[in-house]
Amino acid sequence: MTQQTVVAPPPSRPPAYEFSKTENATIARTSKWAKALAIMFFITTAVQVVNLNILGILVDLAIGVTFWKGANLLDAVVTTEDDDVPNMIGALEQLQTAFTIRIIITAVAAAIGLVVSVGFFIQYEFLYEPVEETPAVTVEDVEVEEEEEAEEEAEEEAEEEEAPAEGSVEDAAPAAAEDAAAEAEAEGDAAPAEAPPQ
Repeated sequence: MTQQTVVAPPPSRPPAYEFSKTENATIARTSKWAKALAIMFFITTAVQVVNLNILGILVDLAIGVTFWKGANLLDAVVTTEDDDVPNMIGALEQLQTAFTIRIIITAVAAAIGLVVSVGFFIQYEFLYEPVEETPAVTVEDVEVEEEEEAEEEAEEEAEEEEAPAEGSVEDAAPAAAEDAAAEAEAEGDAAPAEAPPQ
């Protein structure tokens, strides 16, 4: 008795998933916004070329290209049949690449900014002595200073006027003493002359 080998038929391909019209409309709008964002990154790339910023050129160009590729794959989801899921996965991979590049650049920029900020703080706090700022002179301060100067000048003038008067009294006392001594001498000389002869 011969045995017959039964060959199983090859597995049939499962039916591909197709997005509905509403889902396709949402995907189409997302594709338009992704292309708009890609165009903005291309414009910033041109600006970076003018500024000769090599790092900015590479980053913006890479992000713009990945957004553009993702948008084209989203368009393929809308326009093709039987390949919606692979095209959607490809679009998501492109968007993931763009997001990853942007996150890495942002993290590096934040780290550099933090290091620079800490460096400036240390330099300011520990290396440089703070400069004492002179207070601003106001109109009121000027008026107060002028009044004080006027009072000092008035006091000096009053002292100058009082000084000669005191000096004249002091000078008059010795002069009077000298006059009195002169009169006493004159009287002493006159007394023997007036004495009667013996």
